[in-house]
Amino acid sequence: MADPRPKKQHFIPELHLKHFVDADGMVWTYDVHENAVRRSIPKETGAQTNFYSLRDKEGNYDDKVEEWLSTVESEASAGYEALLRGELPKGKARDRLALFLACMYLRTPAMVRAGAEAMGNAIQAFANFVAKQPSEQFEASLRRFENKRGAVDPKVRANMQEFLKSNKYRVQVARQAGLPVLGAAQRLFPIFSSMGWAVLDAGERYFITSDYPVIRNSPGKPDPIYGDGGFLNKEITVTMPLSPRRTLHMEWSDDAGTVVDIDREDVRALNGLRAVFAERHLFADRRDDGIRRLGEKHKESKFKIQASGLGADAQPVEVVRRLTPSR
Repeated sequence: MADPRPKKQHFIPELHLKHFVDADGMVWTYDVHENAVRRSIPKETGAQTNFYSLRDKEGNYDDKVEEWLSTVESEASAGYEALLRGELPKGKARDRLALFLACMYLRTPAMVRAGAEAMGNAIQAFANFVAKQPSEQFEASLRRFENKRGAVDPKVRANMQEFLKSNKYRVQVARQAGLPVLGAAQRLFPIFSSMGWAVLDAGERYFITSDYPVIRNSPGKPDPIYGDGGFLNKEITVTMPLSPRRTLHMEWSDDAGTVVDIDREDVRALNGLRAVFAERHLFADRRDDGIRRLGEKHKESKFKIQASGLGADAQPVEVVRRLTPSR
């Protein structure tokens, strides 16, 4: 019998979550939206049904993205374990782990949602552009659309240009429209591989992780036009918890070469970053009311990842798990 297709798909991989388990092999999940705490095995944690899979015209699922991510995870496993021992991988092992880190940054619900929002913003911008054309040009654009997609209902067609100008419509985009963001992993992983790495040790404290575990921290205020240089900014740091005891730290310098002990306040600051950027979930190897309070404190954080808007008159883009036909 053929293996069943991977229906339940991890947006945070098991390779990561299995290192955040308690003595019973369970991960504690803190849902900051519901202010709830639950625990489950890694296989049942940080996953959603068909998160990366698309249906074709015949209704069959295409699992290529999920299969690729599984391969990336498998090939990074040895490097991940080396980091936990305080050993910095080199050569091909480092590149494989860097690709895993790039995917960890891009595969999250926050980044996929932001990608879908960007798609919705582009659709809205195009609709605004077309609506502002002279009526003759608008009519020509509409005819081209109908030649490709079929006739528009005459009642809708008659007032379409004025309706689009009004901005009184809702843009709804399927979440999976954001999946192309994963294509950036091939450009991002060489950057991660080239940065200097160090392993931070929490000592008597502990690290938590989240549904947005890889965080780029940039000092100073970004330029309103040019931003802050992204991952090529030589002043940034990038961190990802590896386990409750250890976190990977990357910056534009040489490898540290040894495990670096950090103090209580630094551990607290790194845990705070996970809460600030978390889309919804924090994960830990224990139940601790301090983690719940941390999530509650930052659940409305302005640092949540989002696509740029189109101005005050634009309607917010609604990202949904699946589109439903309008009635």
